[in-house]
Amino acid sequence: MEDKKTDHELKILLDRKAEIEKTVQEQYIRKITVMFTDMKGFTPLVKTKGPIAGAAVVHKHNEILMDAINTNNPLFVKAEGGDETMSVYNESTDAIKAAIHVQKSLKKYNGNKPKEEQIQVKIGLDCGDCIVKERDAIGVAVNIAKRLESTAKADEILVSENLYRAVKNSDELIFRLVDIVELKGIGPTKVFRVIWDWDGEKPHSEKMRGIEHLQKFVLEASISGDRLRISSSDKTEGEERPVKSYREIRFNDIKIKEYTKGVIDLLNRANKRGGKISNELLIKLKEYGRLLFDELIPVEIKEKLLKTHEKNLFINIDDKLVHIPWELLYDGKDFLCQRFSIGRSVSTKQPVSAGPRAIGRPLKMQILADPRGDLKASYEEGVSIKDEIGKLDDWMNIFLMT
Repeated sequence: MEDKKTDHELKILLDRKAEIEKTVQEQYIRKITVMFTDMKGFTPLVKTKGPIAGAAVVHKHNEILMDAINTNNPLFVKAEGGDETMSVYNESTDAIKAAIHVQKSLKKYNGNKPKEEQIQVKIGLDCGDCIVKERDAIGVAVNIAKRLESTAKADEILVSENLYRAVKNSDELIFRLVDIVELKGIGPTKVFRVIWDWDGEKPHSEKMRGIEHLQKFVLEASISGDRLRISSSDKTEGEERPVKSYREIRFNDIKIKEYTKGVIDLLNRANKRGGKISNELLIKLKEYGRLLFDELIPVEIKEKLLKTHEKNLFINIDDKLVHIPWELLYDGKDFLCQRFSIGRSVSTKQPVSAGPRAIGRPLKMQILADPRGDLKASYEEGVSIKDEIGKLDDWMNIFLMT
C-alpha cells in the first residue's frame, strides 16, 4: 500500500514539474540578445586619481552609455558595479546598433583628450533563449556575452557565432572573424568582431591564408589633355615600385565613345532576350572589344598582356575613363574578363569618405540580379553564384538582392 502511495505522490510531483516547466517556458523564456559593457582601466584610475575622480568618470560614462543604449530599444538596461552595464534586447540588430552607438559616442567624447582622460569600453554580445524577469535575465547567452566582454579589448565589440549568423545578412553590419577562443566555463567558441570604425582598422600583420602572396597584372591609365598615359606591371600584393614607366598615346574620345556605345547597345539587346547573347551579337561584341583594345592599349603593353601568366588583373583608372567597358576589351582570343579575375580602382578629384580598409574574413558580398523582375536568366545566375560562393561560409558573407 505504501509503495502505491509513493508512486502516486511521485506522479503528482512529476505532473506539477511538467506544468511548472510549461508555465516558465510560456511566460518567462524568450529569445533575447544580451550586451555587456565594461570600462577599461577603471580600477587603476581610482587608485591613481582617487574615488572622487573615479565617481566623476563613472557619472560621465553612465551618461554617455545610457543615452546610446536607450536610443536603440532595449527591454531594460542596468548598471553593474558602476563601470559596467548589462542591457537586453528583443531584436539582435538593435543590440549591435546600440554597441556601435556606444563606441561612436565615446570616440566623439574622447576627441583629442589625453589618454588618461579618455573613456574606453569593451563590449560582448550573444543571443539565445533565456529566462527573462523584470530587470534580469538568466541563460547561457548571458554567460557567453559576459565572457566575450571580458575577452574584448578596449574599443572592441565582440559577438558569438550564434549572433553573427543571426544578423550577418544585414547590409548595415560588417564583421571580422577573430578566432576560436577558449571562453571560461563555455569552451571553444568562434568569435567575431563588429567593424564600427574604419579609421581605426589597421591591416593585419598576418594576411588571409590563400592570398598572402597575391600576384596580379596591373594596368594604370589616366588622361592628360588629349593624351592617354598607360602603364603596366606584374605585381605582388604589398609590393610598390618607386619608379614606373608609362606609354603615351593619342586618346580619340569620339571613337572611344562610339565603340563604348556599341558595346552597351549590344548588351541591352541581349538583356531584352533574357540575358542570352546570340552568335551574331557575340561576333559584334568581339569586334567592338577588339576596336577598344587597339585604341586603348599600346603595342608594348599588348605584348605583355598576351604573354603574362597572371590570373588577376587590376585596373587603376582616373574618373574620366570609368565609362569604358575595360572588362570587355578583346585581345583576339578572349575578353579580358575571360582571362582574368578583374578588380578596379578609380582616382578622382572629388572628395571621398572611404579610407583604406584592412582585408579580413568573412568578406561581405552583395549580388544584384534581375532588379526589375524581367530577366529570368539573370536571376537564375545570381542564385547560382550565391549558392556556389555560399559554400565558402567561413570566408564569404554573401546575400542576393533581386
